[in-house]
Amino acid sequence: MNNLRCFNIILIFSALLITACKQGLDERQQLFLDYAKLEDRYHNTGFYKNLDLYNLNTEPVIYKDSAFNIENFKATVVKNFKIYTEDDHIETDIGYELQFPYQYVLTPQKDGSIHTKLSVFVPETYYKFSLSAKDIGKSILKDSVEVSLLNMTNDSATLLVENKAVRQSYDYTYDVFERKDTSSKKEEYVLPKEPGYGDYLFHRESIERPNYTSVETKDSLTRASFARLEMSLIDENGKTLASEGRINDFRHYLWYRNHDMPYPELLSEYMDIKAKYKELDKDPLHKFHPLYIVNLQANGKINKVEFFLRSQKGKVVEIDLGNVKPEAKPTKAITDETEFLPLANIERESIQKALKTNYLTVPVKLNESEDFILYTSVPYGYNNKNTNMTFEHVKLIGDKKDTVAIDDIFTENDYFDIGNSNSSGNLRAVRFSPKAMKPTKIIGDIDFGITNYYDKEYPINRLPKGLSIAPDGVTLTILKNEPSLEDVSAIYAFTKEDKKHALSTVRIENYDYASENSLLQYVKKPAYIIVRYKKDKDKRVEEKVPFELNIPKSKKE
Repeated sequence: MNNLRCFNIILIFSALLITACKQGLDERQQLFLDYAKLEDRYHNTGFYKNLDLYNLNTEPVIYKDSAFNIENFKATVVKNFKIYTEDDHIETDIGYELQFPYQYVLTPQKDGSIHTKLSVFVPETYYKFSLSAKDIGKSILKDSVEVSLLNMTNDSATLLVENKAVRQSYDYTYDVFERKDTSSKKEEYVLPKEPGYGDYLFHRESIERPNYTSVETKDSLTRASFARLEMSLIDENGKTLASEGRINDFRHYLWYRNHDMPYPELLSEYMDIKAKYKELDKDPLHKFHPLYIVNLQANGKINKVEFFLRSQKGKVVEIDLGNVKPEAKPTKAITDETEFLPLANIERESIQKALKTNYLTVPVKLNESEDFILYTSVPYGYNNKNTNMTFEHVKLIGDKKDTVAIDDIFTENDYFDIGNSNSSGNLRAVRFSPKAMKPTKIIGDIDFGITNYYDKEYPINRLPKGLSIAPDGVTLTILKNEPSLEDVSAIYAFTKEDKKHALSTVRIENYDYASENSLLQYVKKPAYIIVRYKKDKDKRVEEKVPFELNIPKSKKE
């Protein structure tokens, strides 16, 4: 009995040990992460700086697969399909936002019409899954695609993605005496006759946003392509973060870096990766499943990576739309999008807590001291456009308490432009050289100023003095020189059904800006108005905020 109990304890301990091992990286995965970090240094992209930034959220990604019905789609296309001509350009409009690969074959006819065939690839199914920081080293296999999480920091994630649905030749990456494919005829890419994902998971090396469409035209054929694997970064509140990323074909770029390296200081490290990497697959012609290193970076703190994978298998549905007469493209009214940003008020007593201030270092040249980038940010919101954050009196303190004032400071906001998100203005950054000094601290002041606001909501039939809605239900009149409107900063209109997205406005032709009143014409009839007022009239909250940042000796970022 005691022997049995001991045996069970050993089994349980072994199971726990195996589970613990699976939560970290194995030797092979660590090699891929080392390569990813080396590529980060090569491109100077900063994926591993572990930045502490406020979350900048974007609209959640909507995948329409579960609601897609091919018969309803056919009916919609037949009813709404148009061909527009503008100068010598032809534009198609199916009246529906497709998220699947599709193509048109447009054949001009003698009578001026265009015979149109639309083909759509409809995936057989789709898969949704996610990985978080507790899943480091974990691999998920779905539909011949294996995704492994190699690393996750505050603002970035590193993935290894293997496409097991296809083999492609990497024979060219071997030395001449090791190459196996001696055939004189090399494989050339041939555009398939029908739309689909083919052998590819991705159709470009950069990641901008899910459902990104790539369109190419050749003769009568116009084809739209989508990635089969889509990825989004999610924060702790379940909201989508503004993000971007890069896809790296591991075998190709490892070979390329070892044959064309402009940075001699990195060459030995790439050679070391190449020497350590061993193929698990023993294909005689060096045809392997592609391995991709994927780097994702967010403007904010990542809680998990969400994946949406469409199956490689599916069916092509062809819709013959017959001969379609081109029409002149209708002139649409010019509209201005209105973004309803949240308020991000900061009172005087909470400025110190609200400011996130830190630094990072970036390489300059071989054998030269790294530059410092100093950055500070506040919560993202409407107030950002009138927020001032200026670094002043920046000094470096050495280990002997010697102090050096930094005079040459350059703006470096673009370094944090992730997913075109820095246009929000909630962050300021500067760059400077340490002047051959080895500092232990950075000190200085932030000259901070902000205008605060508050909102009031009004039903469209009970507007405040100075605002009135015209009989057409879409034109708002704003009385100029109305005292009660002096502190108004913005006016937003909403429908009853959507209280998150403000209505866009239509530019009014022949509008006289010198007239007594201002006019706003909306694309739909609003149900209510939100007026955004300045708080405490024109008083701004202003403060000099000192900061002190320690620089650990071991920090070599």
